[in-house]
Amino acid sequence: MSIANKTWACISNNPIKSIIVAGVFVRLLIAVLYQYITLYPDSDGYIFLADKLLTFDLSGYEGQRSPGYPLLLIWGNSVLGTVLIQSVIGICTTIVFYRTLLLLNIKDKPALIISLILTCYLPIVFLEMAILTESVTLFVITSIFYVYFNIIFKEGRRLSFFWLVLLSLYLVLIKPFYIFLPI
Repeated sequence: MSIANKTWACISNNPIKSIIVAGVFVRLLIAVLYQYITLYPDSDGYIFLADKLLTFDLSGYEGQRSPGYPLLLIWGNSVLGTVLIQSVIGICTTIVFYRTLLLLNIKDKPALIISLILTCYLPIVFLEMAILTESVTLFVITSIFYVYFNIIFKEGRRLSFFWLVLLSLYLVLIKPFYIFLPI
């Protein structure tokens, strides 16, 4: 058995670990090569609201940003902390995506290959290095689809409906226009 075959056997026998290792490797590589946290014009609004929420003083807040993403900024405690959390969320998104593919009866190996491609997809990784809602939104929407398909294919329980409601509420808290997602 060649080294490539042994490596693939190890990867396919441990899909979640392989996704985590690939995700961490790609994100560390990009962090070392890129060495920059991207701030877009929208980022200032999220940082401003996070500071306002942290001090419990909403004076000067005019409602341009909803509080879902600034709560993550508070939890991250800094721009760097938020980027680290978003990188972990990105890896978790890939794991949830992989599990969703399995729920949809896609075989293990194709699901793993698709998930590994997703975890290495550079636009997603670069959005994790920015102070924007995109990585968190992708995670929440991917999780909503996972819970939804879990309810359909595994005859979901009340707890699954509870998670579906919580995820949908948080998605609307991130950006209120997602209230139209079910339509």
